[in-house]
Amino acid sequence: MERHGAPAAAIGVLPDVSAGRTVGLVLLAWVAFLAVDVLFHAGLLARIYAGGQPALLDAETAFRRIPLGYLAFLLLTGLLFWLMRRAAVFGSRAGARFGLAVGAGLGAVQALALYSILRLGAGLLLGWGLAEATELAAAGAVLGAGNAGASARRLALAVMLLLLAAIVVTIALQATGFSPPMRRAEGGAP
Repeated sequence: MERHGAPAAAIGVLPDVSAGRTVGLVLLAWVAFLAVDVLFHAGLLARIYAGGQPALLDAETAFRRIPLGYLAFLLLTGLLFWLMRRAAVFGSRAGARFGLAVGAGLGAVQALALYSILRLGAGLLLGWGLAEATELAAAGAVLGAGNAGASARRLALAVMLLLLAAIVVTIALQATGFSPPMRRAEGGAP
């Protein structure tokens, strides 16, 4: 019997990992999270943002606040790592499933909460929920592989390829007109 990607005999305990490996795994998973974030928000959802939403900040202000969002994503990735270690989830597939489940749950909760207090369209809220589920699935795959002992070099290569693919697809979406390209606001900083 298999649970969370682990053989039945190994469930419950993962070997200890060094602080350095922990930081490295969380940072790699965070970069995977950000790669998917770029694809969703600069590519797939960009048309919704360009159409304007009354509850959203203007593009220039939102751009200045991106570091706060990325810090929140780093904290969320650290929490996912902690949850996966506690649940003894290892293996990239099991990690992706676990991250997808956590992301879908969080995305649904956030969509309902935001819908209850903000003027946001259902398309944007659904997009955010799908983005969160996909971002955490990507981070979970990296963390699960790391929990299973995958080499840091192999994981770093996989994450860099994911980031490159996300950037290329996002540029292609913008170049084909599917997504509007990001533009600097008049009078704003470059």
